[in-house]
Amino acid sequence: MMALNSLFTVFTGRIEDWLLALTQHVQISLSALLAAIFISIPLGILLS
Repeated sequence: MMALNSLFTVFTGRIEDWLLALTQHVQISLSALLAAIFISIPLGILLS
């Protein structure tokens, strides 16, 4: 139980860092998804 309490304390103490990392992760993931869409759809149309 002590480890869980310590983990919760770390997360609440560093919430700004966690939210920044989450935001960056979502931005990078969406950028990669959009790049894949913009490459694959025209390529699929061209090759069909």
